[in-house]
Amino acid sequence: MTGALLLAVGGWAQSYSEDFENYTPGDYICELTDEWVTWSGTEGGTEDAQIVTDYANSGSNSIYVSSTSANGGPQDIVLEFGQLIDEGLFEMDMWLLIEEGNGAYFNFQGEEAIGTTWALNMFLNQNGDFNITDSSNEPVMGFSYPIGEWFKVTYVINFTLNNWSVKINDLTIGAFSNSVNQIASLNVYPLNSADFGGNNMCSMYLDDISWALSDFEITGLNGALTNVEPNTSGIAGQQREVSVVVNNYGLDEITSFDVTASYNGSDQTENVTGATMASLESMEIQFANPITLVEGSNELTITLFNVNGGEDDNAVDNTSSMTLDPVVPAPGRLVIGEEGTGTWCGWCPRGAVALARMEADYHDFFAGIAVHNGDPMTVDAYDDPFSSIHLTGYPGAVVDRGATIDPLGFEPGFLERIVVPAAATLDVAAQENVATGMLDVSVTYTFQEDINADWRVACVLTEDGVTGTSSGYAQSNYYAGGDNGQMGGYENLPGTVPAADMVYDHVARAISPSFLGGQNLPGTITAGESYTFNFSFTLDTGWNTDEMYIIGMLIEDNGSVNNGGRATYDEAIAADFVAGEVIVGVENLLGPDDLRVFPNPALDQLTVQFAQLGTQPVQVRNLQGQVVLRQDVRSSIQLDVSVLAPGVYLVELPGETVRFVKE
Repeated sequence: MTGALLLAVGGWAQSYSEDFENYTPGDYICELTDEWVTWSGTEGGTEDAQIVTDYANSGSNSIYVSSTSANGGPQDIVLEFGQLIDEGLFEMDMWLLIEEGNGAYFNFQGEEAIGTTWALNMFLNQNGDFNITDSSNEPVMGFSYPIGEWFKVTYVINFTLNNWSVKINDLTIGAFSNSVNQIASLNVYPLNSADFGGNNMCSMYLDDISWALSDFEITGLNGALTNVEPNTSGIAGQQREVSVVVNNYGLDEITSFDVTASYNGSDQTENVTGATMASLESMEIQFANPITLVEGSNELTITLFNVNGGEDDNAVDNTSSMTLDPVVPAPGRLVIGEEGTGTWCGWCPRGAVALARMEADYHDFFAGIAVHNGDPMTVDAYDDPFSSIHLTGYPGAVVDRGATIDPLGFEPGFLERIVVPAAATLDVAAQENVATGMLDVSVTYTFQEDINADWRVACVLTEDGVTGTSSGYAQSNYYAGGDNGQMGGYENLPGTVPAADMVYDHVARAISPSFLGGQNLPGTITAGESYTFNFSFTLDTGWNTDEMYIIGMLIEDNGSVNNGGRATYDEAIAADFVAGEVIVGVENLLGPDDLRVFPNPALDQLTVQFAQLGTQPVQVRNLQGQVVLRQDVRSSIQLDVSVLAPGVYLVELPGETVRFVKE
């Protein structure tokens, strides 16, 4: 059926349906219809989408969008609804096919002028994760979609009641209230952003899309469910609190009801009596017992019944289900999340909120590190190489030193990494010399697989609950007033949060021997072998060891973190310290005047001079972490860099790193 906007006789109902069968393969959809337009208004070019016959849900035609750009595009098409819809009942069906190894993205625009308000965002990544966020990119719900096959997505939106629900293949996933309760168009933009767990590869087919809008009248007795928690992500064995919002979507007052949560063969029911819920009021119900996530795909179903002692007038919205399919972590796995931040950065509260969420949800499996820049908590030996290698702006983050992401993408990146088997497990212990103020740390690496590469070791100290009185501890806050959306309470704080009101967690205090680690492991390792390394730190008298973590890292030859190990300060002191190979500690780091690299930029010869006594290993790495030159020297050396490709490189001595540019 050719796309058409149909008006119902005797009412204001409207509908649209399109199966793309009346077009010729190669046609540009925006050139031939009034309903579809491009974002810029230029039809028929690279921004438009073509009719294809590669795949189709029905008939032989569909439309196709794809991209391999980190920023998506250039295709950018919009299905206009012909008006701003902010009341009535709206239902839309669309069939999608996401090719294996790819992801997709689309959104609802909240104003007729596109690019003004994003009412809802849909991120589908290559792992089968379907995540929905609101206008501020705050998570709304997450679930799974089938990879490499057609599936139907349905949105049922009651704008009159602000009740948005989502179905996959006709199964209701969940319902929620939206902060932007209006839409004007659907925007399809090929994107699979690494910021949200994607791989920058997008390939999506769209077919059989339809929508209908009708009037809605509030009548009778009608209880309804929305906003079911928990989020669908998680780890098998974890407990999750379960809650749901019960709404009165009828005219009659609701005085009592029962609500049951069913999961993994067990039910629990909350009985509510003595309520006085008037029309359009709501009540959040917290179930007494959390659920324990179990391995495999299982439905969590919430059912509302016995409303005012009987049945209500609309049973359709009395049940809400979501699929919980928690991941199973690899044995001994600890994922490392590093975030670049600074008190001067108005967007950086986003990183603090993201790390707090990860700590709350995944404490035993995720170690967060806030690497500060340009403020009193900055550690140059950590910040300089981290920012130069991994960051393109602030806030920025990496999971196990993979692709740079927005901190809000920590969770999907973590869930992808936590299932990857670790090459070694890490055990952390420590001993303190009170007289000297030194902390000696032992990290024992027990390998579970053979390694034939130059891997490295490192150790980090972090501290929670950090405060300060100087102006440098005041946090710039672009979320003040809520104009940029909700952000963990920062929307209720001023544009500059006074130092007296700020507490910083996960603060990186020290790193040893350097950001890229010490190359002290042998090049060939056999499964079952163990190696212990000792790291020494000078404890600052201003640090609170009761709030400190000690984090060991195993770093692969490509610069990624293979695994981590963590202990609180007290746990490490209580463990058995193991004497091992001593790694140069942070207190022995060379100052910036002790290592000189010139000329910089260099074409053929690079002179390296340093003040530290004795023979030292000098090595040059590219920004992927690979060693491209290495030599043991004393005091000074000229390196032949003519063999290197033009670009940015890092010259390393134990505890010191300097960048240079090869012309």
